[in-house]
Amino acid sequence: MARRTGWIRWVVVAALPVVFVFIVVGAYWYGEMQEQGKGLPYAVGAATILGGFGGAVGWSVNHARRRSAGSDVGLPPLASATDEKIRFGDADPVTSLGVHQAVLAADQSDHDPFIPHVTHGLDALTPYMPRGHDKRIQEAIRPAATGNASVLVMVTGDSSTGKTRALYEALRYLAPDRVVLRPSDAASLLEQLRAGRVNDQTVLWLNEAQRFFDRSHSEEAAVCLRELLVKQIGIIAVGTLWPQPWEKLTRPGSEGDPHSHVRDVLTLPQVTVHVRVPDHLSEDEQKKWRALAEKQGDQRMIDALNAAKSDGRIVQHLSGGPELLQAFLDGPNQHFTYVEHALLTAAIDARRLGHRTPLSAKLLADAADGTIISKKRLAERDWARKALTALSTGERDNQQRTDIRCTLTALTTVRTASGAEALYEPADYLDQRLRTIRADQLGSASLWQALLDHTTDPDDLSSLADAAKHRGLLQHAARLYHRAILAQHPHAACELVGLLSSDTDPHQHGSCWAAAHTSLTDPVSVTWLLMSLHEKGQKDATDLLLARDFAVDVNLSDLWAVSRQLLILDAARQSQAVAELAARAANDAPLTDAGDVARLLKALHEVEQNDAVAELAARAANDAPLTDPWNVVLLLKALHEVEQNDAIAQVLARNPAAEVAVTDAGDVARLLKALHEVEQNDAVAELAARAANDAPLTDPWNVVLLLEALC
Repeated sequence: MARRTGWIRWVVVAALPVVFVFIVVGAYWYGEMQEQGKGLPYAVGAATILGGFGGAVGWSVNHARRRSAGSDVGLPPLASATDEKIRFGDADPVTSLGVHQAVLAADQSDHDPFIPHVTHGLDALTPYMPRGHDKRIQEAIRPAATGNASVLVMVTGDSSTGKTRALYEALRYLAPDRVVLRPSDAASLLEQLRAGRVNDQTVLWLNEAQRFFDRSHSEEAAVCLRELLVKQIGIIAVGTLWPQPWEKLTRPGSEGDPHSHVRDVLTLPQVTVHVRVPDHLSEDEQKKWRALAEKQGDQRMIDALNAAKSDGRIVQHLSGGPELLQAFLDGPNQHFTYVEHALLTAAIDARRLGHRTPLSAKLLADAADGTIISKKRLAERDWARKALTALSTGERDNQQRTDIRCTLTALTTVRTASGAEALYEPADYLDQRLRTIRADQLGSASLWQALLDHTTDPDDLSSLADAAKHRGLLQHAARLYHRAILAQHPHAACELVGLLSSDTDPHQHGSCWAAAHTSLTDPVSVTWLLMSLHEKGQKDATDLLLARDFAVDVNLSDLWAVSRQLLILDAARQSQAVAELAARAANDAPLTDAGDVARLLKALHEVEQNDAVAELAARAANDAPLTDPWNVVLLLKALHEVEQNDAIAQVLARNPAAEVAVTDAGDVARLLKALHEVEQNDAVAELAARAANDAPLTDPWNVVLLLEALC
């Protein structure tokens, strides 16, 4: 019997490596299949049955899940985000929607490659505890989700405070069957809006909304989004922002400033709801958190609670943000190697200084190499690639780790297309917190040179030039503005001219170059440039700019800017340019906003382009939207001022009383008065009846205006 037992023991021991390899490979294969969207429930069952090999299974499945969550260099291309039609309820919260994954519990994430089995499952997210802001989000979304008034919900708060998760939980409950639309940038958002893809069967997901509201095409996209939200019912759009970008984009400015249309849609009371997420949990919320964690047996929640005893920032600790920040602040040769820390610093400073698109490996390598002392430089040609891979996957070649508890990586990887070069972004918790901590750092000389050599995005070039100017690095600023002009950034020429003076540009060479090369597509920017050149007495540059063909190149999407430009050209006695631009505007200007059309009519009348006035008035009378009551008032007044009585009659014949939205009682009151003044008694009666039944009575002042108009 003893010999037989020994023989059996020998067979079992010999078979262990084979079974072990089978489990590891099988678990890894399961993760790959999950990444491709193929459900294999029996694979989980097999891993559970073979629980005696928990360490290996835990590591392999967790590694596969980390890959599918996006920490590996094999992230899906950005382009795919707008091509797939995915039900919101089926969307992966981490890889598709940007919800932060919870780090592993402290006792589940040592640096040994064989991580112990996760006791409470491998789900990326912890159980959810609703808070006060969750109720406000649901209350804002519910009407649109049931086919009533459209809504844009903007959730603001510091990084890793739960903004995206709150929106995910609300929509998973209220609109799980809608298709989620995830544009990649402002141009993509504009394309989707113009193509009519945003409707009452979709959710427009604008996570990290600075990508959509603070870039080129943002103003055009904001105009389209506002029109859609006001005109149609059942539209759900949601977005997140940090407090600083929110303040920048919503800060009141003069008419015609760069963010006027964005600010309009973000602060529009009829459709936009702003919800703030606190950066900490109250004492009562912490008690509820502990009760939920203990009930669910989730050690990750308990660890986050214990780590946040001093400040209540539990949600941040849940994602590993404070630990990652401390690892960076500890400096090189601690958690990060000297080279890793240099590359990470370059990424953080590049983002902080204005490079908002993902960063190339070459840019980061050149920036970091200039800060690494000679004896710390590595001999391998692919030194940067290895370090960037370690920072973005969490694992070095020697199986040591760079991430926080095998989950949160310092860099994330994105690709613009399958097979494209990997690009990198710093973890957003590092990005936000280090903006303040490193605010007094100019950035290394090698970083500025790398930014100049490798930045191609016109918005990034302009932002970096602004940062250089504000830090007194005027030579860098001028060179970056120069490159931004060549990249067709509309505002860069005006900024470059502002840097020049009679001392630095005595012969106007710089100003003339800017006037000759600036893009004419943005009428706002051209107007500012003309004003700047005129104020500086740069006659040669002004004449050169005025000699260019405005009528052909100017983008007509911003009618306020076109109106302003007509007036400036007229003041400069550029009669030919005025006539050509007026004719083009009258024939081709978009009629999407009746208020802007009214402004353009007045400008055409002021520069005495009567034929253009008649043409635009006829177009507006037939086709301008009559859904916004205040815009209808503006259009009727403008048509009266430019003496286009036939157009007025045509507008009234379209019965705006039946078309306008009654979501703003004050604007309805103003339209009632305007209709009464032109003796449209039937229209007054119809609109009064609609307003009495449906106009919101939440604003006391608007209610007073409405009652006065009805009496």
